[in-house]
Amino acid sequence: MLKLILPTISILIVWSSYKIWPALYSIIDADDSEQVIKKLQSTQYDFIIVGGGTSGSIIVRKLWDGFQRHQCKSFHQAASSAPLATVCIRQTLFSNNDSQMCQPLCFTHQPRILLLESGPRMSWLTKKMSDTPLFTPLLYGRGIDTTYQTTSQKSAALQLKNNVIFLPHGSVLGGTALLNAMIFTCGHPDDEVVREFLKNDPEFFSTLFDGKNEGCQLKPEVINHQPYNRLIHEYFEKAFSLRGSQVDSFGSACQSHEGLHIPIVFVRNAQRISSFSECLLPLMNENPKDLTVITGIQVEKLLFNRRDYGNLSAYGVLAKYKGHSFTIKLKNSLVGRQTRWNPEIILSAGAIKTPEILLSSGVGPVEDYSNNKKPNLLNLPVGKNLHDHPMIGLICSVVNGKTLTMNSFSVAEIFKYFWRGEGILSQASAVTSIGYHRTSYQKVVNDSRPDIQYTIISASPFEKDTFKIVSETLTITFTCYNSCWAIFSHLLGINSVKMKMGRISKVLSSYWSA
Repeated sequence: MLKLILPTISILIVWSSYKIWPALYSIIDADDSEQVIKKLQSTQYDFIIVGGGTSGSIIVRKLWDGFQRHQCKSFHQAASSAPLATVCIRQTLFSNNDSQMCQPLCFTHQPRILLLESGPRMSWLTKKMSDTPLFTPLLYGRGIDTTYQTTSQKSAALQLKNNVIFLPHGSVLGGTALLNAMIFTCGHPDDEVVREFLKNDPEFFSTLFDGKNEGCQLKPEVINHQPYNRLIHEYFEKAFSLRGSQVDSFGSACQSHEGLHIPIVFVRNAQRISSFSECLLPLMNENPKDLTVITGIQVEKLLFNRRDYGNLSAYGVLAKYKGHSFTIKLKNSLVGRQTRWNPEIILSAGAIKTPEILLSSGVGPVEDYSNNKKPNLLNLPVGKNLHDHPMIGLICSVVNGKTLTMNSFSVAEIFKYFWRGEGILSQASAVTSIGYHRTSYQKVVNDSRPDIQYTIISASPFEKDTFKIVSETLTITFTCYNSCWAIFSHLLGINSVKMKMGRISKVLSSYWSA
């Protein structure tokens, strides 16, 4: 491992004199903690976004761009340039062409947006490592990730310590996208979530990654196969073709249709990109006065009022910053408003942290509150329907092929990557191909969605060396590590999984101390 880390650090330091990672200026907790807390307590915000990861970065940018696009430089200028069929209400211009809805043409008020992220800022050196896709395994344990753990399992994880599954994810401004393997799918057209997106926006997927979004140039690229792994993909192409499955050799498909595909990943010029680097960071570097981003702050729960007819209305959050707990409030939507939007709190804290915050706030299944002193404010199935799936690691040998190993990361290769963007390190991922298969279980019930995914990685020896640390310090038993050859830490519980089709888990409401 030192053969890789030491020369990499040396080269990155030299390289830094030419390409400096931009500082995140005074927009983020530049003052001391007392001043930050005082500012947060004395300011009321139009929007509070909890979680500055993949989703939070996009939400902030979309909100900002949306209001900027409709911003009136002056009321008279806005009125003079408006269509004839307009009316002016409270210094805000509206179009009443549609008798059923008034749509704002411009705003004279710039909303205050607050983004709260529990993780830290990424350091310069860690950012340089994150930019290099194949350095992903070196980012774990550097203070930008955290690990949730399940309760002891009865029907799974029998080869993991205490039968507990560890669920690592990013805890940093920018989120998991800064340290994951970047492999993703847009789902299947028949997925319930996909249907919801398409119901509201039929062009959602066709415009999402076209690179033309204002202020947010987030366009993925097809993995460019290197000579060392091109043969591996070709072997699987033949296998899928022989069984009559579709083979996509151009990587154009984002959705998980049955067949073999070349993955698409978020890279540009052989470097990782993310919604943070492409959407939020450019905005932060402009240092806008109405955008506040705070890192290292924990949101413990939402704060609610009851309005007419008993409806709940969130008015703020209870936050904890450097040991101090305090309230951050939204603007009052009923008093002195000169805008045409309601203040909102948007939770984008991840699949586990988001329900945790809601459960701590009294929003969840009423039965979970029966033995606790905290009241159930709203009975909703929060924390339920958490899905997981078993993963099976298979090790194969390829004739006339080559896989990525630690020996591949020579000093020459590192120089080649950082100075010319070429070589083994320019490979966006060790994943060469992704395949989807629909088993007889799906065919019997006439379900068009595939239920098996093949993730083909040409780097098993590399992963063995990298994740040996995981086996020693986290969850894997010694016997299991040796027998499974340590492909990935989160794959090694699968030999003991007792299959239960349709098994659904939940996030437990064990957060009452917050």
